[in-house]
Amino acid sequence: MAELFPGPGVRITHDTVETLTGIRRCYPVAELERPHVVHESIIDVLLASQTARVCSSTLTGLSALVAVAGSQLLSSPHATVAGLVVTLTAAVTAVHGWRSWRRPRQLWVYYRGDRVCLFVSRDRLQFAQVVRALLRALETVES
Repeated sequence: MAELFPGPGVRITHDTVETLTGIRRCYPVAELERPHVVHESIIDVLLASQTARVCSSTLTGLSALVAVAGSQLLSSPHATVAGLVVTLTAAVTAVHGWRSWRRPRQLWVYYRGDRVCLFVSRDRLQFAQVVRALLRALETVES
């Protein structure tokens, strides 16, 4: 049969899933059950988006500038405090977004009753392609 996903890391056909990293193993698709991914919360997904990461990083720098220059230019301690609060919030958001973005995704299945990790990747596009290929292979077996 044709390859649904030719690698790297995993090779998926209509009949088998072969892991190509670490210990090489071959699993018959007919014996794989309940594929699932380690879920992320919606907040992690939103903060890991490119827009959120860039905006929060930029806002951190701008609000730090307001906090430092605000007390001298505006002659107001409130501007300094507000700048510090916004700086801290934006910095925490930026750090969380950048860390979530680099977190590896994991594809798990049950094989003969044991939970097995089939694929791990930091590349979201490649991970989505692997998940789709596995689901297509499982649909072929079921029909």
